[in-house]
Amino acid sequence: MAVAGARRRRIAFCARPAQNAAVMAAVVVFPGRSGSREGAAEIFFDRREWSRLIDLYGRMVAAGEWCDYGLERGRGRVAFLVFRGNRSLPAFRIVKAADAEGGAHGGRPFYLLTGPDGRILRRAPSLTTLLAPFERRLIRLWQREALPDPVR
Repeated sequence: MAVAGARRRRIAFCARPAQNAAVMAAVVVFPGRSGSREGAAEIFFDRREWSRLIDLYGRMVAAGEWCDYGLERGRGRVAFLVFRGNRSLPAFRIVKAADAEGGAHGGRPFYLLTGPDGRILRRAPSLTTLLAPFERRLIRLWQREALPDPVR
């Protein structure tokens, strides 16, 4: 019954295209969200970085170390959050941040590993360098628990 009513409303909405066009042409600007973001670099993980993060996440889940992940975006930075168990706070944040032009990294993005309390545990110019401790931990887990090698 509800589906028939929804169809009827949809048909009634489409029956007056001139009125619909006037409604659809109205632009609503929300506070704090402007079309031009001056000074804020839109940044996200590129495809290679994203596949690297998801690959590491999958192997850590298989090893029983991590259980969930999330994303957090801010002005000039994006973070991959890693959760252990049923905790509401992330165990780690892997952050890619944009550097201001002419800064310490010469305008290139840099990477941070932060703990649950927000302290910076590691800073690196590349994601590979930042994730090296996790790779070493996986190797130790596979050797200790004789987990199957995921490459084979």
